Amino acid sequence: MQLGDREYAQFFPADVVVAGDLDDPTSPTYRSMNAVLGDAPGNTGDLITARLSRDGGVTYDPSLAALGVTVGPLVPATNHAIATPFWEFMTSDGPVFEEGQLLSGQLFPSPYFATGLPITEAYWADVLVDREAQPVLFQCFERRCLTYTPQNEPGWQVEAGNVGLHYSVWRYETIARAPDSTPPDCLPGTGPIYTGRELRQPVFAGLSLECADFSGSLLVQPNFTGADLRGADFRDAHLQQPVFQGAVLNGAAFDGATLVLPAFERATLVEADFTDATLRLPQFVGTYLAGADLRSAEIIAPAFVNAICPDGSNSNRTGGTCLGNLDPVAVGAR
Repeated sequence: MQLGDREYAQFFPADVVVAGDLDDPTSPTYRSMNAVLGDAPGNTGDLITARLSRDGGVTYDPSLAALGVTVGPLVPATNHAIATPFWEFMTSDGPVFEEGQLLSGQLFPSPYFATGLPITEAYWADVLVDREAQPVLFQCFERRCLTYTPQNEPGWQVEAGNVGLHYSVWRYETIARAPDSTPPDCLPGTGPIYTGRELRQPVFAGLSLECADFSGSLLVQPNFTGADLRGADFRDAHLQQPVFQGAVLNGAAFDGATLVLPAFERATLVEADFTDATLRLPQFVGTYLAGADLRSAEIIAPAFVNAICPDGSNSNRTGGTCLGNLDPVAVGAR
């Protein structure tokens, strides 16, 4: 996910359908397309009979040959061939409005003007369109995915998927889940032990501290930037100005802890437990809180900016806060 001109964060793949009804439970998603980015190109002129399933598997269905759709030109830069219906669309002529006149001319300055180069081959799938299943051919390019629906009226058979809507659904409406979201099952003594200690300005940045025990400790300005703190125990600890920027705190326990000015920028807190904790002026900027239990925590003057709330919603869509969205959603399977 791009967060700025040169700033990115690694997030979950988009389980959003490439074509058809958004709630279609079986058609391929952008995650499915990720599995075929390296597939070899077809031979120009061959009939396209490849089917893509939701899990990224490819099979071949001879009955699709009857639709007469063939492989088009190869693009050496990405080693993918463009399906003929898409190439015809990308190089087509039609009415264009130019200098105050309606003329007939080439629709795009170059074939790749609107789409970019192809990054996959073209595949068929049975897709729900207005609740009716029908075969749809689709192919993804650098900037959008094109679809070909033979049943549509001429002029509407090739369409561009609504990538803006798909991006919005992925970023703001789906339940965000990072690949490592399942918290570990930590047994006593399986991680580093800092129980009951007083540590001032300790630096734990980038360290692996899975199942670490900080229970009952006093931590003054600790730096946990980018640390792996999955399953860490901070119960009854007192943390003054802790920095958890980019840290992974899945399943961490903060029961009864006090955190003063904690910075959770871009931290991941899947199923973290804040039962009876006190958080004073916490900063949740780009923080991932899906499944976290903050319902009984005392949260004083928090800042929520583009945070994924415990119920999976986005704070930018819920009035700039998560305080009304604290019921944790189930995230993943143990």
